[in-house]
Amino acid sequence: MVIVLVVTFQVMNCLGWAVACSVALAVVYGLFEDTNGHPISTEVAALYNALARIAWGAAVCWVIFACATGYGGVSFYGDIRPVNDGSLCNIYGLRSSIHRA
Repeated sequence: MVIVLVVTFQVMNCLGWAVACSVALAVVYGLFEDTNGHPISTEVAALYNALARIAWGAAVCWVIFACATGYGGVSFYGDIRPVNDGSLCNIYGLRSSIHRA
């Protein structure tokens, strides 16, 4: 039961990141055709203007929520822990401002 919940949460976490990244990229590159000389219709422009700020805010909210709950970094999966902990700052002679409690 516990293993199923952990796997389900990891799948939901990855799905949340995939959706947030997809939405953010759609907002950023949504008007690509319009900037290349192919004007979009008035309806599409109105839909983009109505939903782009909400979609961008939702994507940023996911990033904030995931990072605040401890599931935003690479170390959640245990692959590249020193990169996420700021330990590489010592290589460059910088003081790390990341402290773990």
